[in-house]
Amino acid sequence: MRNWRPPIGALDRGNRAAARQAAIPDRPSSRRDSSNTSPSSADKTKPPTGLPKSTMIAQRVGIAALRRGARPSLFPFVKAATGGMQARPVATAKISQDDGHQILVKQRLQRPVSPNLGIYKIEQTWLGHSAWTRITGCTLSAAAYVYFGAYLVAPLAGWHLETASLASGFAALPFAVKGGVKFFLGFPFAYHFINGLRHLWFDLGKGFAKPSIKRGEMVLWTSSILSGLYLAFGL
Repeated sequence: MRNWRPPIGALDRGNRAAARQAAIPDRPSSRRDSSNTSPSSADKTKPPTGLPKSTMIAQRVGIAALRRGARPSLFPFVKAATGGMQARPVATAKISQDDGHQILVKQRLQRPVSPNLGIYKIEQTWLGHSAWTRITGCTLSAAAYVYFGAYLVAPLAGWHLETASLASGFAALPFAVKGGVKFFLGFPFAYHFINGLRHLWFDLGKGFAKPSIKRGEMVLWTSSILSGLYLAFGL
């Protein structure tokens, strides 16, 4: 009778308690006979009367499984959320290497132009001394090339570009126009000259700290504008 185990899969929740009681083997009596007060070493190593150890372990595992099955689920909302989910395969299409390259080329055409000057501060992009050194240098060079080129072809074209003719013609212009023309030529000259001196200071390995660069740019712009105004209206 002790070797009999009830079929666990066929038991319902109402009969699980009875099955657990029936599956637990009878424990040997803790009371010993008064005449057998000193048991031998063979009696100590002998397992208790009842089922073998393997059967007892199997029964205990089955009872633990029944107890875990009777407990309510700790994540019922997970079951409810994932119960109605459906798995659908993703449709893919095979394309050739040339078609993939054309798609990549079209995607590259949609990328923004780098660098985007709008992400930088205005004093770094529009007021940078390095860029304005080139701008003022190109302005002075272009004005000089235009004047000397016109002076060379003036005798052939019948133009009067002599010094006296230019001075008399320029003096007849309004004051604002004369000041604008002189400032257009005086400011690039002053800026290019002062910034050239600053670059000579850079060549000595000095003035590369950020506070020095910011302070130098403020001094450069202020002195260039004042010098241009003086050349335009002070002379």
